[in-house]
Amino acid sequence: AESYNPGSLWNYNPVYAILLIGGFLFNFVYCMALSVQNRSFSDYTRSDAPLKWNYLFAALAGTIWFTQFIFKGMGTTRLGEFATVSWGVFFSLVVVFSNLVGLLTGEWKGVSRKTLGILFAGLAVLIIAAILIGMGS
Repeated sequence: AESYNPGSLWNYNPVYAILLIGGFLFNFVYCMALSVQNRSFSDYTRSDAPLKWNYLFAALAGTIWFTQFIFKGMGTTRLGEFATVSWGVFFSLVVVFSNLVGLLTGEWKGVSRKTLGILFAGLAVLIIAAILIGMGS
């Protein structure tokens, strides 16, 4: 990527085009195979299915998901010697914040106190790990 000189801010992003093609192909083939196996392929074309909303939200989720890679790549170019720890800290915080959003939206409603205790313990471990990684760098 650097040989084409897109500017140092964008150096990490071209790699994703190559990396994500494999994931896309695998997921596409797997989803189509499951659709045939479960005889649910018509869900993609049924006129009574809420396809417009499904496609809109799927595109929105994919866009938001991919945007985080773009911003992480941009940030990594500015971290210098700390770039090696960015992945661990980043994904630790992704897990923490996604679970906090899940708690706020009621996704964890109805689970036992033990389950919530395990969740909070795991989130605490991730937060402490992110802090320690930051301090160690």
